Amino acid sequence: MADTWLINIEADMARGQYIDPRAARTTFREYAEHWLAALTTDLTSRAAVEGRLRFHALPYLGTRPIGSFQPEHIREWNRQLEEAVSSAQYRRLTFDAVSSVLNAAVNDRLLASNPCRVRSRSRRLVLRRHVCVRGPQTRSSASGPDYLGAIGPWSTSALAA
Repeated sequence: MADTWLINIEADMARGQYIDPRAARTTFREYAEHWLAALTTDLTSRAAVEGRLRFHALPYLGTRPIGSFQPEHIREWNRQLEEAVSSAQYRRLTFDAVSSVLNAAVNDRLLASNPCRVRSRSRRLVLRRHVCVRGPQTRSSASGPDYLGAIGPWSTSALAA
């Protein structure tokens, strides 16, 4: 039995898939803080991501060891996030921040795969855009140059992106 375990560990190491159990005990909070410190982006974006993680991810996921994450943990957290945050876009940005942290953990070999990638009941985020549409043309060409027609009646309609 010990020989089989050792063979599997050596095979994982040879494939580059070995996860060090000691390193995988790092909590999500510790790893997220490390990830944020290394984040290369402008200060405003960094502050926004840090706020999303601090207020909506770390209270729920912060004490969990990074190597123990399963899709069910993410689904449960996402359900709690839906109850706490009304904006679908803000929830999506928060989910993306958590997913980015876990992607980095996969790259650093602390986690075998990102549990955010496996999502049951995936909901598509539909954003609405407001587009100005010019109303019916009522000017005759004799009333002035064409560029004045651009000042004509306007209406706003919402189109799904």
